[in-house]
Amino acid sequence: MALPAGVDLYVNENRILEPLDLVVLRDSRVDLFPRTRERVEEIPGKHGEINFGSKLEPRILELHVVVSEEFPFEEREKRKREIAGHLNPTMGTKVLVFADEPDKRYYVKYSGFIDITQQYHSWFQFTIPFKCSDPYIHGNTPRTKSTSNGSTVLTNSGNVPVPFTVKVHGASAQPSITVTGKTMQWNSNVADGKVLVIDTGNLTAEYDGSNALPAYNKVFPKLAPGDNTVSVSGGGTFEFIWTEKWV
Repeated sequence: MALPAGVDLYVNENRILEPLDLVVLRDSRVDLFPRTRERVEEIPGKHGEINFGSKLEPRILELHVVVSEEFPFEEREKRKREIAGHLNPTMGTKVLVFADEPDKRYYVKYSGFIDITQQYHSWFQFTIPFKCSDPYIHGNTPRTKSTSNGSTVLTNSGNVPVPFTVKVHGASAQPSITVTGKTMQWNSNVADGKVLVIDTGNLTAEYDGSNALPAYNKVFPKLAPGDNTVSVSGGGTFEFIWTEKWV
């Protein structure tokens, strides 16, 4: 079976983990929330502590699997090596998608120890431990919307604020964008056929491939969950791109 574009591991409609051909008996997506760590400091001579907020810990995701069909005994070790080769954590992070949540992707890496709980001549069962260093669940496809002078609404269907990229296609005179009460202002002009790109996640601004921060007011807002009213001015076309996230 061909995997969806950009996906390394896919639990299909029949609960088969592709391309490893393993049956997923259950998974740990039942966890409501990734683990958190409180950042606190005690002050000598004072009761209680000062809380500096919470930090999300890496998300742990486990797949309890069994081989999908029996095979000759002499194939057992070969199958183990094939699985180990595909899960090799030194090859970097992999994209995992479930067919029952096709709009979401998990960035996972094998982390821990595989204990083969049941092993027989022609089949075996075990648990694959994954760690998501990025604790958020990401949207599978970026969302886009374009507008000209005036107002529009950008909808963040996730449950956490997300950064976005805006591309201003000229001609535009000192383009301005107001999002959630914060105004992004570039104090120069975008010539016809040129593009100004502002990335509120990486805190960058580029014009025609060059650094545009000196003429930018350094405001980098995010889209709140739900509907966000956005106002633009200056002329030209404003193209917004964002990817939703969930905890």
